[in-house]
Amino acid sequence: MHLPPEQKPTIGYVVSTWPRLSQTFVLNEILALERRELPVRIFSIKDPRGEPVHAKLAKVRAPVAYLSFRRHGRPILLANLRIARDLWPILLPPSETAAELKDDPEDREGGRVEPCLN
Repeated sequence: MHLPPEQKPTIGYVVSTWPRLSQTFVLNEILALERRELPVRIFSIKDPRGEPVHAKLAKVRAPVAYLSFRRHGRPILLANLRIARDLWPILLPPSETAAELKDDPEDREGGRVEPCLN
């Protein structure tokens, strides 16, 4: 298959850990695709931990992106907090604030303000 570079699709592999000795099948597929000059990307859920690897791994040219939460935990957490902050007004109905409840004697129970969520 000989397509111009701008028309070649990039093939992505999502694997639990890369590289790993037990992934010989995936390794052989990636090498076969690269021999056909198809672009390949590898996405690894976890970082490798010094596990033994296959000797053919040195032939792989595909870039690897590690999606490890341990490595990228802070940026992921901050991104999720920004999303929650932006969605908060949309997802929760407007409710009375504690200050508004404090001004209404009927909303008090024993002198305490009880928040009410609908």
